[in-house]
Amino acid sequence: MGGHVASFRRYRWALSWTALVDLHLGRHVMESHRWFDDPPTELRDRLVHLPEKERSLARLLDEVYRYHGQRQEATFERWGDKTPINVGCMNEIMDVFPKARFVHLLRDGVDVVHSWSGVEKYAGEVIAPARRWKTAVTEARHFGQTYPDRLLEICYEDLCRDSEQTLRRVCSFVGLSFEDALLSRSDHYDEMETAQSVGHYENAFASITTDSIGKGREKLDAEQKEQIRPILSDDLVRFGYAPIES
Repeated sequence: MGGHVASFRRYRWALSWTALVDLHLGRHVMESHRWFDDPPTELRDRLVHLPEKERSLARLLDEVYRYHGQRQEATFERWGDKTPINVGCMNEIMDVFPKARFVHLLRDGVDVVHSWSGVEKYAGEVIAPARRWKTAVTEARHFGQTYPDRLLEICYEDLCRDSEQTLRRVCSFVGLSFEDALLSRSDHYDEMETAQSVGHYENAFASITTDSIGKGREKLDAEQKEQIRPILSDDLVRFGYAPIES
């Protein structure tokens, strides 16, 4: 979403509303291609013909997300976006959506490094994932200190160990009613067809478990731990995690 904010700010003075609609719809089709089986001509037509006083990036993005939800036959009043890199542009997002609320899911940095080192982008490398974690948690903490009523920080470990209580906190923060089905629902799995073919999403289809807690400290070797220790140590302690042992 940060990319949409940046490009809208960059080009809105030079492009017509129709061109801005095409620019942002094009980005969505390219970046979220799974949302569009066919060209979103109906959506484009609706956006292009919005009354001038209703033309804004907020309305444009809202229409895109609602279009996707309606195509999935979902019933909803609000939508959310789970994109980790949004942690770097929360101020920009709040400028577009002044009532936005953010949930920061904090996890032990050592486990995060271990998890990311297994994906193709990092291919076993640990320094870049460690720096990415440090940057993300620092930015989230700074935002939360500036806007304490807009960001809720919860721990991955708490979500796994005490799922109901943690999820009740999330629901309260975003103004939703807690339901037991939030912890056990599985009827949406068939809708997640693409995710089923992605290896690192496999746990999304499993029951809540604590199996991945501490895996980084167990699996990373001594050399890898030595590489990430100077990057992570201060923030691990600051966020209540144990320091890295050799």
